[in-house]
Amino acid sequence: LREGKRPSVQTVILLANHFGLHPNDLLEMAGYPPLEIFRRATDDPASIPNDLRDLVEELQAIPDLAERKRVVEAVRTLLHVSLPKGEEEREKGA
Repeated sequence: LREGKRPSVQTVILLANHFGLHPNDLLEMAGYPPLEIFRRATDDPASIPNDLRDLVEELQAIPDLAERKRVVEAVRTLLHVSLPKGEEEREKGA
């Protein structure tokens, strides 16, 4: 990529995939509008159970994408440590 040149939408999506970021976040950072195909369940708050809504909103409020990813990974680690082996598998299926 040359300095001052904006990457194509396809390139931004591939970069998001490579770095484990949400494509719409990276698209917006590159100056593109978010794509409906990547719309999150959080765009429709009714689709999120009440007990998780507050946590999702707090995670979304972290402006730095890399920091948000680290926090999400830390939460996942806590879940894997705190859930007994059988219950962890049951959670995945739920």
